[in-house]
Parts: sequence; structure tokens; C-alpha cells
Amino acid sequence: MNISNQPLRVLFVCTGNAGRSQLAQALGMLQNNESISFESAGVQPWKALHPMAIKLMRELGIDDKTHFPKAVTALADRNFDVVITIGDPARRLLPLRINGNPHRIHWDINDPADADGTAASETVFRATLAQIEHRFSQLWNQLKQIYPPSLLRDQPGINSGLWHDEILNESHLALAAEGGFEAMEISPYRSREHFDVRDTKHVQEIRRAADNAGLAIWSLHSRDEGDLTSPDAAVRQKQMDELFWCLDAADTLGATVVVSHIQVLGKHFSDLPAAEARLSDSMNELSLRAEDSAVRFGLENGYACKEGQWARDMFRRAAAFSPAAFGYVIDTGHANMAGDLEDIETGVGQRLISLHLNDNCGKYDSHLPGGEGTVDWARIARLLRATQYQGCLMWEIAASAERSSSELLADTMKGHQRLMEFL
Repeated sequence: MNISNQPLRVLFVCTGNAGRSQLAQALGMLQNNESISFESAGVQPWKALHPMAIKLMRELGIDDKTHFPKAVTALADRNFDVVITIGDPARRLLPLRINGNPHRIHWDINDPADADGTAASETVFRATLAQIEHRFSQLWNQLKQIYPPSLLRDQPGINSGLWHDEILNESHLALAAEGGFEAMEISPYRSREHFDVRDTKHVQEIRRAADNAGLAIWSLHSRDEGDLTSPDAAVRQKQMDELFWCLDAADTLGATVVVSHIQVLGKHFSDLPAAEARLSDSMNELSLRAEDSAVRFGLENGYACKEGQWARDMFRRAAAFSPAAFGYVIDTGHANMAGDLEDIETGVGQRLISLHLNDNCGKYDSHLPGGEGTVDWARIARLLRATQYQGCLMWEIAASAERSSSELLADTMKGHQRLMEFL
């Protein structure tokens, strides 16, 4: 797959598409070459542009006659690679599924139209334009890193944990590409020596190796370094630091998701309200960083069958948080062991952003290729269709003493083809 030099499609969304998102689109078109296309829309579009937006566009030398408010729904048949919401109403009302499975970024910029009718109206609009201009300096860097996500829809991916006892290098990425995989999830979960998110040189080397192999880095699996439900602030901070390092590494890698177990790690559920309050505080802090990034945290379902640890508890806790910061990663093996696939079907909705596909017999978390256990793959396919999932089909397979990595890659690809028959 050619993952380089693909033109990106960026959509700015604010409330009325009469001011902020129109100015952002205009600035993007003014500064950019033809490698990126910019559109804008609103969740509650006005009938015409705001007069101050017209004035500012004309000062910038932009023909305002080509700009007019439109609804997000009017672009429903278009594919986008990045969607940037501007202001809380846009973030809250934006549809969860947009064609192209775009990266989501949120800009917390207030609506300058709130100052209409006051002496400060023009000053507020100019300050808003300055905020948007300031954000563009970071945005250009973000756009340089990412892959068009639509290229990876239904494409097979492999978790690098297959080589967890080796330092991840270009040979592993080449093996995956030669095996027919289009993407990789990098997983230092079992061994930091495999891939250290704090080693910026290694992160950059892997990104170059991925580009050379024609392989996308779809996701990054964080380590469990602490517990965000712990009453010990130092323990919580250790996990927060790990997640922030992962977010920075994922941005460099061009990944879409940082996979995390933060919802199922807790060992302090004897006092459930207090534990959940600590988790909520941590997630609030994580949201601020994730919304500013092109990467989201993917909360993974566990297999522990105890109060506070079910997939339904994960959905309940995350519901209040921004979908630009948090989505869900469904591990099919975990669901098979917990027996809570029905809860997942009911609760995951359209916030499913990645997968850990693997098989087992229902008793052990053995991470087998698809078709070698008791996972109901026809049912998994129905779940993917019901959620309108548009992402990579990421396989998380365990290393084996009986089979080489090349053999496991081949067997995993057979399982992938079996799933595709159901899709």
C-alpha cells in the first residue's frame, strides 16, 4: 500500500459555520499547497456568513463569495482524514462516525459571535482569528505525521508483541509487510526493552522504517505502570506519565490510538465511588492533552469477571468524556473469556476506534490466530457492521515456542481472511 504522499482532507467544524471554521478553512487554503484540501461545516449552520468573518477574509485577500455555511450532514458522503472541532457545541454534536474514519482534534476556541451587539465585537473576532492562526503552527506539524486513515479500512494489522523479547527494528516491520499486513500496533506492554516510548531516537527510527516498508503505524499499546484508581497520588502519576509519553510517541509515529487498560486495572473497587472519582479526575487531565492531539486513547475491555471490571462499567465511566479524547478497543479474546459480548454489542456504539483480534478457548488469554479457538467470528463481523467500524483490523497474536513468527503471521492472515468472508 502506498501510504506516503497521499493528499489529506481536513474538515473544520464549528457551531454555525459562519465564523471560526470558515476562517480556519480560509487560512488553510491561503497557507497551503495542493497537498491538503480544506473544508468547513457547522453542526447548526447559519444562513449566511458573519459580517465580521467577511471583513476579516477580505483583509486577508480571500474571496468570501466562495464561502457559505453548510451542515456537516451535507458532507456525509465525503471522506475526511482529519476533523477539527472548534468550540464545545461542535465537539458535542459532531456525529461519531464520519466517512474516512478521520483523526479528531479539538480546538477550545469560544464563539466570537457571543460578543455581537457589544463594543468589543470586532476586537473579539480579531482575537479569535489570532487564536486560529496560532493553532495552525502546531497543526502543520501534526498533518505531516499522520496517514490517511481511510487507506486502512478493513486492512490487516499485526501487534508487535509477536516479537516482544526482541528490540523492535526495521526487520520486524519488513516481515509484517512481506506477510501481507498493512499496519502495525507497537506494543511495549510486556517489555520496555522491546520499544521504549521515552526513547525519541528509537521512535523516530521506527517511523522511518515504517515509511520505508510501506507500513502504517496504526496504534501504540501503553504499559501498565500504575493504577489511576489508587489512593496513592504517586502511583497515579506514574501511569499518567506513561500515557503522556505514549501520546507524544504516537503523534510522531502517526498513530490513531493509544491503547490503555486504565479502565480495568483498578484494584481499589472495594470503595467503588472513591476509586471512580480518582479515575475520573485522571481522565479529565488526559482529555486535555488528547483533544489537542491527532491521537485518541482507546480503552480496552478486560476479562476479569468482577464488580467494577466489566465492559459495561467501562462504557458507563467513559460516556461523559469527549469522543475526541476517548474511544473503545474491543479485545475479542477478552470478551470470549468474560462472556460479556452481549454487553459490548449493546454499549460500545460508534465509539469503537480499534480492535485486538485474537482467539482462545474461553479459559486462557492465549491470543491465538482467528479460527483456532471458540470466538464467534460471524458475531464479531456483525458487531463491526453494527458499529459502522471503518478502521484497521488489528490482530494481537502471542509468540509461540512451537511456531516461528513467520508461521504465525501466515496463520494470522488465514484468520483475517476468514473474518473478511463474514464481513
